Amino acid sequence: MYQSLYPSSDFKPYEDQLTRVKDALNQNDRKAVTTEMGKWFKMLRNRAHGIDDLAASELMNFAVMVTPVQEYNISVPAR
Repeated sequence: MYQSLYPSSDFKPYEDQLTRVKDALNQNDRKAVTTEMGKWFKMLRNRAHGIDDLAASELMNFAVMVTPVQEYNISVPAR
C-alpha cells in the first residue's frame, strides 16, 4: 500500500527488518524482538534509506499504536 502512495521511497529495508522481527517472534526470542523492533523504529525516525517524511511519520504513528511496546520493553525514539 505505501509503495503505491510513496513510489520514490525504498521500503525494502523496512520490510527486511520486519522479517527479522517476525523470525524472532516465531522463535519466541523476546530479546531479539525488542532489539529488532528498536532498530525498525530508529530507521523510521532517522528516515533511513531515503524514505519519504510523510510515509515515515504515518508508519511510525501506526506502529506505535499496534506494537506491544510495554510488553516487549521496546524503545521508541523521541521525535
